[in-house]
Formats: sequence, structure tokens, C-alpha cells
Amino acid sequence: TAAEQTEQYRIQLTVTAALSRSSDQSMLLELDDLSGWGTYDAELPDEDGRDPAIEAALDMIVEEIVDRMTATW
Repeated sequence: TAAEQTEQYRIQLTVTAALSRSSDQSMLLELDDLSGWGTYDAELPDEDGRDPAIEAALDMIVEEIVDRMTATW
């Protein structure tokens, strides 16, 4: 039987974010378990595969933070 070969990886990042007022450190917004993900070709070197996938995951997280922050305006 032929061995299975991984062709693509999926990386998922999960973060907790907090927005606080700098003048008095009061908490304005706290967000738990924000997730973003990216996929990449298993054969690519990290700078062409994994690193852009991490950037894509972070972009998803940042977009979610901005969406949630501006939803209360």
C-alpha cells in the first residue's frame, strides 16, 4: 500500500484580546478565543508557505477584533 502524503497544512491561531483606556487602564473590551486560520502547501519552504498562512490567520483575527470594536459605536 502507498503511504499517505500530506499535501497541505492548516494552521490555526487562537488569541485573547483586550482593549483598555491608556489614561486609567479601565477595560473597554475583552475578547476571548478569537481564532483565525490559514493553509499552506506542505512542500513550500516556511517563508513561502507557513509564514503567509500565519499572516492570513492574524489578518482574520484583526478583522474580527475591528468588527467587534466598531459594532458598539
